[in-house]
Amino acid sequence: MKAAIDLGYGSVKALIDGEKVLFPSAIVLQRKQDLFDPIKFDNEDQEDDYMNDLIDHMDVTISSNAVKTPGRFLVGAAARDSKLPLKTFDVNDMSGKNESDLAMIINLSCLAAMRVKEAWEDEEDLSKQLEADVFMTTALPVLEGKRDGASERYEKRFTETSHVVTFHNFKEPISVKLTFKQVIVALEGETARYAIASADGKLKASIKKDFDKHYPDLASEVSADDLLKAPNTLLIDIGEGTTDFVVFSDGKINFTSSTSLAMGYGNALEEAVSQLQADKVAILDRTALSEFVSRPVSPLSRSRQERAKEAIRDQFGVLNDEITVAASQTLRKAASGIDLVYVMGGGSIGLADSGLREALEKKLAAFSGGIDVPVIWIAPAYAQALNALGLETILNKVM
Repeated sequence: MKAAIDLGYGSVKALIDGEKVLFPSAIVLQRKQDLFDPIKFDNEDQEDDYMNDLIDHMDVTISSNAVKTPGRFLVGAAARDSKLPLKTFDVNDMSGKNESDLAMIINLSCLAAMRVKEAWEDEEDLSKQLEADVFMTTALPVLEGKRDGASERYEKRFTETSHVVTFHNFKEPISVKLTFKQVIVALEGETARYAIASADGKLKASIKKDFDKHYPDLASEVSADDLLKAPNTLLIDIGEGTTDFVVFSDGKINFTSSTSLAMGYGNALEEAVSQLQADKVAILDRTALSEFVSRPVSPLSRSRQERAKEAIRDQFGVLNDEITVAASQTLRKAASGIDLVYVMGGGSIGLADSGLREALEKKLAAFSGGIDVPVIWIAPAYAQALNALGLETILNKVM
């Protein structure tokens, strides 16, 4: 099994044996009263649909020396849809993913679910323990990954023991033994730059389109390839819990200058939830808020949705200031000048028209003798996918 898994604070973007996977980074630790009866199918079509979407129905226990939290978990969409109290990554926690049981539970569960799906499609005997040898690429935020031994510790949590995931969705539980043969832990942002450098036609065109729109005087002079191959760049990856600032000097990552801000779009969402709850608007948590503002609603709910969006926009000023200050600190560390800035990540979508681009341009000019440094916003279709695409590139080249 070959997997490239981008485990974000808000969602998981993965490619597992060529199949794309997307689900929320959330679990529910089930209590006795939360457990439900095994699924029963009325017909084969219903069974086909369920098994094809098993990633959305993960109900598991995990036996592994790398997971200390006991219990039975709903994972991903199953957790979100249960309406039970969610456990998500704490955007204010400084410990990081490499020390988190949540990261292990999510990673192991999705890999095991895909193995069960494969076995079902191949008509394997599901009453016997399934097995999978896993080759995986994943990533940590820059600040976390740079800590002494963090990447290595995270890798060893996978490779130094085997892991058994048991699915309790069915009358007869299905178990999967996962053995990790190789795990590469890269840095978030670094992987996205790999994806940009090898961009396909649509991504390449979207980058040039954003550049031409905002820098028309340079449009005829600068080609798409000039943008993709720019050697001295700053990549700002605005996630749910962190914002990574990754510096590339002469085409290579500058580990000394690259850093992370322990704040992301999720912090704005949490502040918005507090504001809405104070105003007696019923929003449970940031996951529920994010889902509510991103989906179509009926005319009856439109006013409440706009109120929620306004509450989020009210938080942008503080977040933009923090990102701009952190960018300034990063630029001060960089040994060479920056020719181009890319802004990406799920948080970049909501901040596209928030004034952050203009604030960054002004700050960049202060480090370039007043010369304009272009800031390119990655298109929404790719903003959350670049790290996963970069991990896929590494996976295909190395494993």
